[in-house]
Amino acid sequence: MKKKFISLRFKMLGWILVPSLIVFILTGMFITNSVGKSTQDLIVQRLSSDAVAVANQANEFFSQNISKVETIAADSMIEQILLQTLPNAALADSPLFNDVQNTLIKQQSIDSDTVLSVFVADLDSAQFMMSDGYITGPNYDIASRPWYSAATLRETIVTLPYTDINTGMMVVTVATPIFEEGTNNVVGVSAIDIRLDRIVEIMSAYKIGEEGFLVCTGPAGTILYHPNSSYVNLNFSETNFSDDMKNAVASSAYANYTFDIENQKYYGSLTEIGDTGFMVLTCMPEDEAMHAYHSITKQIDGAFFISLVILAICVFILSKMFIKPLVSLRNTAQSIADGNLDITMDTHSSDEIGQVSVAFSKTVDQLKKYILYIDEIASVLNQISLGNLIFSLENDYTGEFSKIKDSLLEIRTNLTQTLGHVSKSSNKVLENSMHMADNALSLAQGATEQASAVEQLAASLNDVSHHVEVSAQRAENANQQAISVGQHIDISDKKMKEVLYSIQHINEFSSQIEAIIKTIEDIAFQTNILALNAAVEAARAGTAGKGFAVVADEVRNLAGKSAEAAKNTTQLIVQTIDAVAESTKIAHTAAEAMNKVVIGADSIIEELNEISKMAAEQSNAISQITIGIEQISSVVSTNSASAEETSAAVNVLSGQAKVMEKEISKFKLS
Repeated sequence: MKKKFISLRFKMLGWILVPSLIVFILTGMFITNSVGKSTQDLIVQRLSSDAVAVANQANEFFSQNISKVETIAADSMIEQILLQTLPNAALADSPLFNDVQNTLIKQQSIDSDTVLSVFVADLDSAQFMMSDGYITGPNYDIASRPWYSAATLRETIVTLPYTDINTGMMVVTVATPIFEEGTNNVVGVSAIDIRLDRIVEIMSAYKIGEEGFLVCTGPAGTILYHPNSSYVNLNFSETNFSDDMKNAVASSAYANYTFDIENQKYYGSLTEIGDTGFMVLTCMPEDEAMHAYHSITKQIDGAFFISLVILAICVFILSKMFIKPLVSLRNTAQSIADGNLDITMDTHSSDEIGQVSVAFSKTVDQLKKYILYIDEIASVLNQISLGNLIFSLENDYTGEFSKIKDSLLEIRTNLTQTLGHVSKSSNKVLENSMHMADNALSLAQGATEQASAVEQLAASLNDVSHHVEVSAQRAENANQQAISVGQHIDISDKKMKEVLYSIQHINEFSSQIEAIIKTIEDIAFQTNILALNAAVEAARAGTAGKGFAVVADEVRNLAGKSAEAAKNTTQLIVQTIDAVAESTKIAHTAAEAMNKVVIGADSIIEELNEISKMAAEQSNAISQITIGIEQISSVVSTNSASAEETSAAVNVLSGQAKVMEKEISKFKLS
């Protein structure tokens, strides 16, 4: 399949521009990501710094007022009036009341723009007095006031923002406990109500970028400042901030955040104002925050694009410089491939391509010389094909062609010598082939006679083999019959042994019966003695023992009969035992004779088995001899055929030797 042509210029552009483009893209992505991350970090850091700066200013405002209220709490005269006022007594009845009132008025007048009122409260009598002249009576419910927690917490507090009912302004109360000197007892609370206008002024004076803004909330999330005044006094949860920012404000989680406001992304930082619980949130839209990043990204993209275009132009010019001489080389190579060596090459470069052009020109010149060499070699080979070995090579061969020249000259010398030797050899082959033809004819006749004799010998061996096979078969039959008779004899021997075993058992049983009869005789004897004793006792008894005497007499008669029967039985058993003993002797004699018969039968079987084996071995030997004779016959037949073929081949060889001599005479040898 023909490969698709792809220009080297296109390859250079592809192999240089594509990796460069990938490198530029990856580098651009890395740089833009790094710039973006750095820009984001800078924005977050800036927002965090702005939040801290605003919080510090607001904290300074709160700190001044906390110091002021703590100064009031440290006034000994105020401590004295609180200690002198007993439960259910009025503060106004104290001799120190006017002095304390003047002190409160003076403290309020120091910063009347911020401080709405200054007051102190007595815990024992549950009442308080203010700088504007307002005073409650004893047993006032001061515990319900927000600033009362300063007494319970025993620390300075800033209450949640609230709206003053007299002025309608957003205010907070800064309160601190008043301790009895030298003790840890809380006797009252000093506090000031301060306007939050100053906080709003601080927030509104601080600018966060072009479109950024600040939000200030109280501890409970009440918004004190927002550029959109409609959000002031609302809770932060009621704003259009995203839920994550609402949760952060609600949980007082002070950190840097990325959040949404009406589907627009913002960066921000949430910071506490001192320890007051008030919070400052700085906000900046992502578009403004990342404006510099987008600008830098566009500049980087433009720089990469311009660099890529310049690189492409450089690669194009460089490829043109390389490709022009290569195209010339390609055209020259194509001309050489088409067989045109009448070409010249213009070399204007001294670099590697110029060196290749010079080498290519030398190659063309050398190819022209090679063509002359090839023409002369072709002419010489043509002369060799016509049988002319008297030739010479006129050109001065160089390089690898010098080996061809030497090889051709060596071929000429070797062929001349070889053909001379072949001519001599063919003459000798012709003479020897005539002698071989005569010998082969004689060998064929002798082989024919041998084949006839071997066939007769094979026929005789076949007859002998048949008789031996018949003898072997008869010996095998006799062996099988002898084995069968031996088996029957073995069975008879086993039966005889069983008879002997039965007779032995009869002897044992007879002995047992004899013992039983002996026992019966003893019983009869004892019975007879008992009958005699009974008769004697009956005689002693007189008339009363007559009936018993008759019975005893009958018992004695039965005992006598039993003894006589046992005696007769014993005689019969003795006769039986004697007969059995005689039978045992006869059986032993028969068993011994039968054993000898078994031994003789085994010997006969072994002899017949040996005869059968020898007959089989003789049959196999004769079969092997027959096979050998047949092989000899086959070899003799093969020799006869080979002799005839040899004779024919010798005749052919003689003819070929004559033809070879004729062909060699065609060559012109030096």
